[in-house]
Amino acid sequence: MDASAPNPARHRVVALLGAPQAPFELACAAEAFGTERAGLPSHYDLTLCTRTPGPVPTTLGVPLLVDAGLEALERADTVVVPGWQPPGSPVPARADESLAPLLEWTEGHLGERLAVEDLAARAGLSGRTLARRFAEQLGTSPGQWLLARRVDAARALLEQTDLPVEAVAVRVGLASAVNLRRRFRAALGTTPGAYRRTFGSARVD
Repeated sequence: MDASAPNPARHRVVALLGAPQAPFELACAAEAFGTERAGLPSHYDLTLCTRTPGPVPTTLGVPLLVDAGLEALERADTVVVPGWQPPGSPVPARADESLAPLLEWTEGHLGERLAVEDLAARAGLSGRTLARRFAEQLGTSPGQWLLARRVDAARALLEQTDLPVEAVAVRVGLASAVNLRRRFRAALGTTPGAYRRTFGSARVD
């Protein structure tokens, strides 16, 4: 058996990381569930995951490299979300107000010419109501969320394929290599080409 594989006899804990991730809260989860000490029994297996595997920005400015995606949640006995919300933050939305169905649909259609007005129409909401729900549930605006998802999708394609940058831009709905480079540098501080050279797994023969 692979020594690095999870032990089925242990309780499987998955920590879902977001960006920017706060290191202190993550360290608390790691101390409770991921630290093994000589002479003491170990009851947990801790796995870190994130929406898009790869470097996850942190509040310290140094990214964390996370290999597992959301599929890790399916194997979890317990899921922790290491983070912090200031006093007075909105409480989670009721189930009938959840944006989850809209977010899932949008992520499957990133290559289309989607605007915030299209998301509002899809959800059957006014633009103002959609913006309010995004602020309450995600802490961002619909436009910023859509752009971030497109950049994340571009990251995944740069890591996993050898598609030209122009083709990557079209696939994620950013239209052109020029626009992708501008958005990529603004979000990650680097270029698509440099990111691929660092994190890409595909190789061109």
